[in-house]
Amino acid sequence: MGDPARLYDDDYFAWTQAQGAALRRVAAKRVNLDHDLDLENLAEEIESMGRSDWQGLQSALAAIVEHLLKLEYSPAPGPRGGWNVSVVKQRDAAEAAIEDSPSLERRIDMARAYARGRRAAAAGLTGFDSIDPAILPLACPYTLEQLRDFMWFPPNRHGLS
Repeated sequence: MGDPARLYDDDYFAWTQAQGAALRRVAAKRVNLDHDLDLENLAEEIESMGRSDWQGLQSALAAIVEHLLKLEYSPAPGPRGGWNVSVVKQRDAAEAAIEDSPSLERRIDMARAYARGRRAAAAGLTGFDSIDPAILPLACPYTLEQLRDFMWFPPNRHGLS
């Protein structure tokens, strides 16, 4: 595993998973350092802190997808500025998560992020723009690189800029 303190600084998610595993190994050996430590639950809590970061990254990607789909498919000019701002803020959040924990990038579940973002976009577009959400692609039309690219936005299907 290397130096745990260095891993903590370099990749927080990987550190949480490694420390959880280490605590589980100690618990399996029944080593409790003469204290009443609840090693199994401590391991679970530390691992869950890392999972929380992963869920935050997935949530940011879903929000990016949601607003990119709205920017691409909505015929409404009014809300575009807010959707653009949301995309930028969520890209910032995603990049911060990956900078803190580079190993999270390997764990990104694009299909899951897209499904969540598509559902949110469909709900927003049907109520706001009265378009049929069935026009939204079932599979993600965007690459991870596009989701993370601060300069990339899809063209609007109605000619809006």
